[in-house]
Amino acid sequence: MQKREHHKIVLLGDSSVGKSSIVNRYINHRFFEYNESTIGAAFFSKHIITNQRNIILDIWDTAGQERYNSLLHMYYRGAKAAIIVYDITNHKSFDKAKYWFQEISKILTDAIIVVVGNKADLLKKNISHNYDLHCFKDRPYTFCIDVSAKDNLNIDSIFEHIIDNLTPPVITDDEFKLSLRPSFLIDPEQYIKNYQCQCS
Repeated sequence: MQKREHHKIVLLGDSSVGKSSIVNRYINHRFFEYNESTIGAAFFSKHIITNQRNIILDIWDTAGQERYNSLLHMYYRGAKAAIIVYDITNHKSFDKAKYWFQEISKILTDAIIVVVGNKADLLKKNISHNYDLHCFKDRPYTFCIDVSAKDNLNIDSIFEHIIDNLTPPVITDDEFKLSLRPSFLIDPEQYIKNYQCQCS
């Protein structure tokens, strides 16, 4: 068996699009109709053995509220993949997804990006939503998929796309532990208060 690989994945998107529901469905095989909004970011881990590779996905579920935008660079820095989520019933959230796609494409130039339209269960049968996904098509290692965290539709496919395209990393278990040092796991509410004080 190969050494364990750690691959960092970050979820980005507007508030209430279902980022936490997607992660909970994938990690815990559960769905909660109502979730409290994520503060700063939440961390999850998933251990996978596939094709003689021993993979640990280090998943950061980030807050969607505007007030946390100043924090997000800390969470997506060094990510090997980004899952950008929008609510297929909310066009504003799709516009935010396009924004995050442009940002991640500039900063994480080699990252895998999966653009996810969540809440497919809310669409009426035989009626498709009309979003122009061509803006995502020209970038390599970019995938678009509609899912439903509630109905467990295509949730595993999101992460299968990522796993199938991951290259072995250089990070070791010891290096991963260092990346979680206390100075990194800050209190987001306190960070924002300090940031506002410095900028006032």
